[in-house]
Amino acid sequence: GVGTAFRLASEGKALLIPSALELEAAGAPAGSSPVGQQLPLFGCLEISRDGGPGRGPILPLFMSRSDALAAVRDAADATEGEGGADDF
Repeated sequence: GVGTAFRLASEGKALLIPSALELEAAGAPAGSSPVGQQLPLFGCLEISRDGGPGRGPILPLFMSRSDALAAVRDAADATEGEGGADDF
């Protein structure tokens, strides 16, 4: 899965190449080559949760901006609209 791919990339045994669309969503200029770029990750502090005693917060990260926005919307819906996807 993605965890294995990330581990292999961090060991220099694989490459994670982001899509041009996700690079642009992260602020790269349109038409930028995805080859050799850092993998953008998207998240929102509003959907973090407590990691338990002695641990920091757990923050979900997404490789897709649309997946991150969907998670924020789902969290906002589950908490009856507290915050919202516009805060992302």
